[in-house]
Amino acid sequence: MIVNNAGIYRRGTVDELSLDDVDLLYRINQRAVMVSVAQLMPLLTSGSAVVTILERTFLGRIAQPNEITAAVLLLAGEGASYITGAELVVDGGLSV
Repeated sequence: MIVNNAGIYRRGTVDELSLDDVDLLYRINQRAVMVSVAQLMPLLTSGSAVVTILERTFLGRIAQPNEITAAVLLLAGEGASYITGAELVVDGGLSV
């Protein structure tokens, strides 16, 4: 399993974010994840998983490690063997 734990968040609407903000978000949240996964793909075996963690929250606090671990273990477990390409949002309600 590869677990990417990198990401940033900039609050604002599209017209409030600067081009520098957008470039930074892309470089860290998308490009860095793709580069790291591409480098580690040869190490994956059949049945492996790639998990990307971005820390964002609406609850006014960062997630506790056990809260993120629970989601990772769910996706890594046998009960998730038929889950592919899914996005499990663990964001403390930010996206609600």
